[in-house]
Amino acid sequence: DWFWEMDQNFRFTYLSERYEELSGHKIADRIGTTRQISENTSTPESQAAWQQHLDDLINHRPFKNFEYGSNATSDGSSRWVRISGVPIFDNNGAFVGYRGVGSDIRKEVEAKQEITRAREQAEMSNRAKSEFLAHMSHELRTPLNGIIGFSEMMKKELLGPLGQLKYKEYAADISDAGTHLLDLLNEILDLSRIEAG
Repeated sequence: DWFWEMDQNFRFTYLSERYEELSGHKIADRIGTTRQISENTSTPESQAAWQQHLDDLINHRPFKNFEYGSNATSDGSSRWVRISGVPIFDNNGAFVGYRGVGSDIRKEVEAKQEITRAREQAEMSNRAKSEFLAHMSHELRTPLNGIIGFSEMMKKELLGPLGQLKYKEYAADISDAGTHLLDLLNEILDLSRIEAG
């Protein structure tokens, strides 16, 4: 964490040494600059929150745990910061600046981003699995329906006698096995539909 102070024009008047360690910027380069100028490389994700923060500053409101990202490290990499601040008023009630604390939350943000990526990857894998099961179930059901239908015709001797009784038994076995397999595939298809939503 680091400490900071601004004057009534929102120009930095103080930054603790920890700021330099975490940002890689010389404190002397920041003193006298405004936060808006210092952090003018805000990422698009933080633009709306950044605008609200500026509104808080202009209206001299305290703020707590404002988080934003910027490309503000000396090596050009992004960093994430959480800051809190309170307005300072003199004995006459005139606004004289802000005082607050800042924290480097890059590791916290990176961990959240990694969790989000992992969740998205898991959801994508789950959808792919469900789509595969649905596709395979459909591809297997189509020929099975033909096998079951023709074996039923043979079992019932709809086109004439099969000759030997054993053929009729085999046709019944084919029909029963095909029906059982079709039932299993239908269950798989139903499960994949439930998982797909």
